[in-house]
Amino acid sequence: MAATISWWRRPLRDGATLVSLPEQKRLIVPTFDCPTCRKTLTVAAKEDAPFRPFCCERCKMVDLGRWLDGTYCVSEPATPDDLENADNADSDS
Repeated sequence: MAATISWWRRPLRDGATLVSLPEQKRLIVPTFDCPTCRKTLTVAAKEDAPFRPFCCERCKMVDLGRWLDGTYCVSEPATPDDLENADNADSDS
């Protein structure tokens, strides 16, 4: 009698995936979307994604190139008031 392997994945709200295995073990597997190509990646551990939040070195370098050529930029310089507000927000939490 041949064994059949059946499993399914169901996305969770916190960016993880619930994986059901034949042995009825349930694992929470981290998932993330690459900000460059929008590919969804499911990894067993964070160590399995060395280019996180990117899916690969190519997407990482594309993002860096966009920052360097000015495609991505900060819209306006930070003012002293912005920095003070950020410090106050950090101390409140």
